[in-house]
Amino acid sequence: MKIFNKKKRNLKKKRTTYPNIYFNTFKNNFFFSNNNEKKIKSLFSDNEISTTKYTRYNFIFKNLFEQFKKYTNIYFVIVSVITLIPEVSPLDPSTTILPLGLIVGLTAIKEAYEDFKRYRADKSSNYKEYLIYQLPKPIPQQQQPPLSSSTTPLPQKQQQENYDIESSKFKLIKSKNIKVGDIIKIDNNQSIPADIILLSSSSLGDGVCFVETSELDGESNLKIFKSCNETHSKFKNISLNLNESQQEQQQQFIKLKGNIQCEFPNNNLYKFKGILNLENDNENNNNDNIEENLKTTTTTEITTISLSEKQLLLRGSTLRNTEFIYGIVVYCGRDTKLSLNQKSPPSKYSTVEKMISKSVIGIFIFKMILVIISTIVGTLVTERTTNKSWYLWINEEPDSIGLVIVKTFFAYFAYLSFLVPMSLLITLEIVKVSQGGFMQFDLLMSYKEKQYRKQLLQYEQNQNNQNQNQNQNNGDLELQQQQQQQKQFTKSISSTSISKSISKDNLKSEILKDDDSSGSGRENKIVHKYMTVKNSNLNDELALVKYIFSDKTGTLTENKMIFKKCSIGGKIYQSPNESQLLNEIKNKSSSMELEEIVSEGGETIDQKFVKEFLINMTTCHSAVSELDQDGIAIYQSPSPDEISLLNCSKLNQFIFKERNNGEIKIQILKKEKTFKLLTSMDFTSERRRMSVVLKDIETNKIYLYSKGADSVMMSRLKQDNNINNNNNNINNNGLINYNNQLIIEKTTQHIKEFSNEGLRTLILAMKEIEIDQFNQWFEKYNSILNSIENREEQIEELNNQLENDLTLIGCTAIEDKLQDGVPETIEFLLNSNIKVWIITGDKQETAINIGYSCKLLSHSNQLFIINSNSRDNCEQQLNNIINNLNEIENNNNNNLNNSNNNNNNLNNNNNNYSLVIDGESLIFIFLEFENKFLSIAKKCHSVICCRVTPIQKSLIVKMVKKDTKEVCLSIGDGANDVSMIQEANIGIGIFGNEGSQASRASDYSLLRFRHLSRLITIHGRYSMIRNAACIRYSFYKNMTFFFIQFLFSIHSGWSSQTLFDDAIITSFNTVITAIPPYFMALFEKDVNERVLEKNPHLFLEVQNGKQFQYLTIARSVLGGLYQSVVMYFGLYLLFLDDNILNQYGKIGGLAIMGSYCASFSVISILLQAALDIKYWNFIVHIGIWGSILLYIIIALITNSMLPSMPQSYQVFNFSLSLLQFYLMVIIMIFISLIPTFTSKYIKQQFYPSQSQLLQENYILNKRKRRN
Repeated sequence: MKIFNKKKRNLKKKRTTYPNIYFNTFKNNFFFSNNNEKKIKSLFSDNEISTTKYTRYNFIFKNLFEQFKKYTNIYFVIVSVITLIPEVSPLDPSTTILPLGLIVGLTAIKEAYEDFKRYRADKSSNYKEYLIYQLPKPIPQQQQPPLSSSTTPLPQKQQQENYDIESSKFKLIKSKNIKVGDIIKIDNNQSIPADIILLSSSSLGDGVCFVETSELDGESNLKIFKSCNETHSKFKNISLNLNESQQEQQQQFIKLKGNIQCEFPNNNLYKFKGILNLENDNENNNNDNIEENLKTTTTTEITTISLSEKQLLLRGSTLRNTEFIYGIVVYCGRDTKLSLNQKSPPSKYSTVEKMISKSVIGIFIFKMILVIISTIVGTLVTERTTNKSWYLWINEEPDSIGLVIVKTFFAYFAYLSFLVPMSLLITLEIVKVSQGGFMQFDLLMSYKEKQYRKQLLQYEQNQNNQNQNQNQNNGDLELQQQQQQQKQFTKSISSTSISKSISKDNLKSEILKDDDSSGSGRENKIVHKYMTVKNSNLNDELALVKYIFSDKTGTLTENKMIFKKCSIGGKIYQSPNESQLLNEIKNKSSSMELEEIVSEGGETIDQKFVKEFLINMTTCHSAVSELDQDGIAIYQSPSPDEISLLNCSKLNQFIFKERNNGEIKIQILKKEKTFKLLTSMDFTSERRRMSVVLKDIETNKIYLYSKGADSVMMSRLKQDNNINNNNNNINNNGLINYNNQLIIEKTTQHIKEFSNEGLRTLILAMKEIEIDQFNQWFEKYNSILNSIENREEQIEELNNQLENDLTLIGCTAIEDKLQDGVPETIEFLLNSNIKVWIITGDKQETAINIGYSCKLLSHSNQLFIINSNSRDNCEQQLNNIINNLNEIENNNNNNLNNSNNNNNNLNNNNNNYSLVIDGESLIFIFLEFENKFLSIAKKCHSVICCRVTPIQKSLIVKMVKKDTKEVCLSIGDGANDVSMIQEANIGIGIFGNEGSQASRASDYSLLRFRHLSRLITIHGRYSMIRNAACIRYSFYKNMTFFFIQFLFSIHSGWSSQTLFDDAIITSFNTVITAIPPYFMALFEKDVNERVLEKNPHLFLEVQNGKQFQYLTIARSVLGGLYQSVVMYFGLYLLFLDDNILNQYGKIGGLAIMGSYCASFSVISILLQAALDIKYWNFIVHIGIWGSILLYIIIALITNSMLPSMPQSYQVFNFSLSLLQFYLMVIIMIFISLIPTFTSKYIKQQFYPSQSQLLQENYILNKRKRRN
């Protein structure tokens, strides 16, 4: 066993290639199932998945380990241990153990609930059943039928090869029991349980199936996968009819044998390399009996088939629009690409959380100073006084000085432990989750936004009409003005302000109609209804955002492409969607730019170009065609651009019908035409182009059609200036004799015009390929497919040989409309002192035009552009801009110095400059010139980065975040935005047409870009104000209440005697004062959101972080220290000459003083919360006044319990019967709170902030409207 383990370890270390996968062979089946099960598990993973963090056996231990990795929990465990030592601790163990147990218990329950949900999800996946092909079982020799006398005995080996053929069938197997090498059958709409190689599908023509991969990459459009012809042909004879014998079906599966060699499991969803070695048995004895066939001597031929990502169906995807498929399992469980991609997102911590940790350390240091002081003084008092006071120790020997130091130190360590707020972290965690719930159900960031705003507008108008009826003496002109003001006012009304006045039933009854221009009014299927919060720890971080990095396509735009214009053969067509191209083909439009020369087929050059242009759009794509209920072709594609191209060609009667059995069928002017698809070169982000090689069945000619970005296509076009313009005939070779250079020049000019209009462009080109040339190329292509190493690189090099010397046909111009509210949102964010960067892969002209249309750029601002193709050129451009900026700043220096207002200062300083830079220049920036570039970018209020790659997006964010140390926010909607989203301090995903990968990798997900301003400036502001108030109050209340314990040591001989009752100490944090900070962090508002929506500059008040600083925490702590001193010494002075008697007629002493002091402190602390709260509602009133009542109830109960006898029994009850108690409460609360009240009054009256002034103005106007 030890030797096997050693080999197993060596195997795992040395294994660099994936083991061969044998399928449907008896030898392999025994190897997998019976003989060496443990060895198999070391080679391949099982298919059982587990995403849980705990198991039922390790939950307690692992959860406790996780919780006690936190320093605060370790700290309170130490305190709890100290309290268990009676000789040392002055506190009852329950004072620390119960609160700590409550916090740990609540956290454990939360973790258990979340993990149980993951367990249920895993179980539902692991226990799904799938049809797995079972090989025939061997028949043991003792059970085999006896041989007749006439039968010749078989040799030993052949006798062992007897199988029960009836056991060969498809059997339902649980997903967790699926193994590598199994042949599996997947039915329509069934999810795929493992990574499988597609063998065949119900589409007997070409073995194509359609798969939805939304769980993998978020794309809801169907993708096409195609089985290899060799494997698919094996299944053509398997009939779907029930009348076919089972044995015939079994025989087909038994004949399918071989092995698969594939790459090691990796997380690349879009790449796969493998080889299928298919065994072809040539039987020497043809016999219809299956059992006899198994004994027949055969010779085996191996057919090698190349496998790629087109045959790999991934776990997590779902089969659609296909009746069934067959496949072979290659990756299971943790080896699947889905599992390898399921990585935990990077841990992100807010600035407030980091400051809390440091503040707690500061409080701990302060506590240790007090402990050291108490230890020194306590030791001196013990030596000089206590040990000499015989009545304190009676018959016991006094402790040594060393033991006194140890006892005093640990006693005060426990005694002052509550200066560190135990419940703060758990309170904040609950609060942030609750704040996230408010965000998620904000109707103004939901799919009901438009309907809700209409309801609000109607509500305001109804209120306005009521006011008008009460004031009928007003003139008509005045009424119209009021109505106008009300309409403008309600455009920015908030969701929570008057939500109670609007009927929820009416909101629910509203149906969201299609928001398209057609106005069809049909119901839209709503996939995402509300925004989602995935990392509520960053709620308050939203208020500190200084930089926003935004993708363009699908984030700022709709990602719904509309074919607007095109340029074909150097001629612009303004209305291609209005059958303009069809009219050209039918010779219904005149040609002005190009000479009409009729070819042999009777077509003009214009007509030939248009025809090839439409054929290119109809054939060069990866879309899927389906028929709707009316029999009209509809298209699905991963790219919205392809759908717009196909829809345009369909409007011009060039219709893509289907892709089947290696053929592409299209319909041209109601006549079907078929092309044989020889090969396809798919679009990737690296290639930025797509090409197909087709063979015209009618003419046997081979054509290559290609489309792609102009940056990669222009260099591949045929450059020919030697052709005479007067000899531009269309011959049998199509367009190759036309003056390509002339078209290139005109098309280039048209691309610039389209880009200036903000349109997306694609180049369309073609070439004819000689048959011999293609055969040579295809032979090399097939040889490369049979290799695994460096296959992609070799194929790309081979593709480059074919994709050159192309003839330019034309270019498309597609409009991607801006989303509603994008210009207003960007303008609002810029006015909020947030710098906005757009990072896009579009051309510079398109990006600049979008910048102006979305108000990121302004004609009044100076625009700097950096375009460089070399290091020296880049450096020179950077230096020129820096010198220009320095000169401008010197000229405007006086104006900047005279500007005192923050908003004006902002406008004068940053709002004058904008910057545009391309991706090629960024290469040199990242290498050498980061500092120079950032010195320019910091002075610009907006930056546009165009022609950038996905990796450059994350590098830009990383560069700015690292240099500026400011909070950066990234927002995008596609898979290419994931790295940028995860790199930023805060990542925002948009639910869009490019899938949901960005939203799943983000911290917050929004439905629309316009919701970003509300998320940051309203929810972010409120979260910062609320959390800061909660934290300050938590530090304040603990310092106020428990510092009194330290002051009491002055009169207790530094004996660590407690002043308060143990029950009050235990319940202070967990019960009595737990509700006010929670409600404070849940409902607090300093300014109404209507005011915030109209005044973006108010965001600057929280953006600078002044709401929560170390200074504000220090003020709270000092305020608590002040009130502690006032409470204790004020009470001491009141008791000094007035000995209060208890109910027994004796001097009350410690019990009465503790009861009084606890009451003063608790009521004062709760009233301090009332002073801090600005936004009151019914729930807040219950929280504040209910907490005071709760304290009284707890004090009455604990003072009436037997454990309180005899020291404090009925002491609080007796105190309530004394008038002196109520007078002292009033006096002490007045003295302790008057400084806070006075400072707030002076600040409000003489030094008000802008938000305070605007809030007061809002309240006054609201009262006027009511009156």
